[in-house]
Amino acid sequence: MDHDPTPWFVIIRRHTGALALSLILLTSGCGLLGSDDGDNGEDGADGGDGGTDAAEAEPGAADTDNVVAEGTYDVPDLEGGSAHFEIHELKVQGELAQLSLSMTVEDPEGNGRSGRPTLWDHWRSYLTVYLVDNDNGNRHATVMDENEQSIGINAHEAFDYGDTLSFGAAFAAPPEDVETMDVYIGDYPPFTEIPLVR
Repeated sequence: MDHDPTPWFVIIRRHTGALALSLILLTSGCGLLGSDDGDNGEDGADGGDGGTDAAEAEPGAADTDNVVAEGTYDVPDLEGGSAHFEIHELKVQGELAQLSLSMTVEDPEGNGRSGRPTLWDHWRSYLTVYLVDNDNGNRHATVMDENEQSIGINAHEAFDYGDTLSFGAAFAAPPEDVETMDVYIGDYPPFTEIPLVR
């Protein structure tokens, strides 16, 4: 599967034990997120909105106890390591579809980086997220801010193995008759038929 160069997550929240919410809105497009080269990965009219205001794209916090899909996959450059993804909600709010998900990186064999690693340390390439509307054949990329830059997380934010990183991303909402969408994260297998909450 080809990489979509559009960066993905629009907020990040770290929690270990008690939930602590830390919102980070970045438009630099550096590191894991890459830079915007004008190809938003849009297939069809509903693929994304280059003029969406960043404030409108900020998702609210979802209930992370609610899990509608999950999967665990290998982590590049981390022998024996894994990344566990959970999809919490895909909710339509006005003209946007807001995705809430989380990721936990585990290093059971102690092969990870010394000190606190970053997401860039392991993936070293774009780890994009996008939605696919199979009913209409449309691919939805993340929305852009007023400067036509993707909003995303700081790929060099340090974390501890075993921490859960919670993210949100905003996309153009599909037509009202669409009930489910597929969620793609990087080259990992898609999470299929995620229900839309309206």
